Amino acid sequence: MISRRENLRVHDREQLAASGRALESARERIAQPARARIALLEALRAASSLYGRDAQLDAYLRAQRHFPLEWLADAELPPEVERLGSLLATVSAP
Repeated sequence: MISRRENLRVHDREQLAASGRALESARERIAQPARARIALLEALRAASSLYGRDAQLDAYLRAQRHFPLEWLADAELPPEVERLGSLLATVSAP
């Protein structure tokens, strides 16, 4: 039981870090919307595995099912990167 819990903690920390790295990549590529969108999608994929850890992040992830990132206009990418970043900042690594 203890090792399973530790495995879950390690997994959450890894996914949180992966999402953070992808978000940073999106920020760096914001002048290239196609590349920024790909990085943002990678961040979203990593964040999806954290479903159930934070109510606000969960709501965001559910909303993505109805209004996916692919539908965003290029001008909407920077605020969306910051939005996901702020949500991930509230998720504490166990």
